[in-house]
Amino acid sequence: MTRSRTALALLALLTVVGFSDRASAYPDFIGYGYTSCAVCHTNSLGNGPLTDYGRALFSQEIAARPWISESVTDEELAQLSGFIPGVELPYWIRPAIKTRSLWFQTQPGSSASQTRTIPMQRDLSLQLAADEDHRTILTVTYGLLDRPRDYYGHGYRDEMVSREHYARFYLSDQWLVAVGLMDKAYGIRTPDHTAYSRAPLGFGQDDQVHGVLFHRLEEKWDVATHVFAGNLLRTEPTRHKGLSVTGEYEIAEKQRLGGSAAYFTHDTVEYARVGVHDRWALPRTHGSSLMVEVGLKQDKVKATGNAKIGNYMFFESLIRMTRGYNLITTWERYQDEMRLTAVDNQRWTFGVLAFPFQRIETRFTGVQQKSFTPDAAAEDQWSIQGQIHVSL
Repeated sequence: MTRSRTALALLALLTVVGFSDRASAYPDFIGYGYTSCAVCHTNSLGNGPLTDYGRALFSQEIAARPWISESVTDEELAQLSGFIPGVELPYWIRPAIKTRSLWFQTQPGSSASQTRTIPMQRDLSLQLAADEDHRTILTVTYGLLDRPRDYYGHGYRDEMVSREHYARFYLSDQWLVAVGLMDKAYGIRTPDHTAYSRAPLGFGQDDQVHGVLFHRLEEKWDVATHVFAGNLLRTEPTRHKGLSVTGEYEIAEKQRLGGSAAYFTHDTVEYARVGVHDRWALPRTHGSSLMVEVGLKQDKVKATGNAKIGNYMFFESLIRMTRGYNLITTWERYQDEMRLTAVDNQRWTFGVLAFPFQRIETRFTGVQQKSFTPDAAAEDQWSIQGQIHVSL
């Protein structure tokens, strides 16, 4: 295997290993008319455990229903969507289990091809509610790592880590507050944490922070402000401390225009990000949608004052073929620095996203990734990926 091919294979491995998803509903589902993540998720900006409504929605509208008699209504399927099908747990407790496995092959058909299977997600969640309407809750999610490693930087290897733990409560019908460890509030929260709009900007799968989130929710708009002190379980020099703001406004039926800004810092670098995004349902369809996000980033070294400004773009389409089965296409672009000789990174993903049964999600996609400058270009990197996600 040549050195260049080895590097490409390792890059592909890092890309797919980093992909993690802790949600069973996505921002693409604006195509079904669900404009706010707070309807289906305990985290009002998306990701994390589903609410009872979110579980029911997944069962009665999103997932296919093969081999289920027509005499069984969608409403009856929704009643079976709890942690234990058909069993109504006390209002104050909601457990959840999520597992996701990835199979992938790099450079298919070539002598440099590599194939691996990786356990991407093995999460246990517990939600405790102080009231029957779940207006005040405590959510805790722990994840088993794919391999033991020094996750927190304290010199010993961890096998299980906290993915999130926070208390969330409503001050009023419009004001929500969350306190604890959670993802930074920014942009479209696509479940692919390796997306150029996430990991390279500091919003990846291991970038959660302790902080306070204030979220204003209105019928046609919402704004969230997040003040954070970094992940306090990590060593001090690596903690991201700062502030972020994100919001959306409904400019038309099933279309939301949004914007985000963030500033955070650790011992050596200051980070600034700004972006705009749009999510909208395709007209005369049920379940199909488009999403786009573009933005700028600046990384500034404190000791020297040197700063570099980069840019990113994210586009995704979800086309519903029939209930439970969708075509998904994603195109991304990223430049770490905006100058003529800087590397231009682009990635195109296409395939099928399916929910063939209740509680089951599968993906099969092809990925093309390229990096080039005006003077040179690396060999295009191809991979095929398959995933299965089980949510209880």
